[in-house]
Amino acid sequence: MSPKPYDLKILIRNHSTMNIEELKASIDHWDENINCSNQLEILDLATKTN
Repeated sequence: MSPKPYDLKILIRNHSTMNIEELKASIDHWDENINCSNQLEILDLATKTN
């Protein structure tokens, strides 16, 4: 199931305000707890917006 564009906008907005430690912790949380086929795509999109 792909995230909706609105969900991606919220995700990007929330993560763009984090400092580097918070962002690393969030990514570690994703790595440990989410097995999502489009996880790398979302992370790539989030890093391109900064």
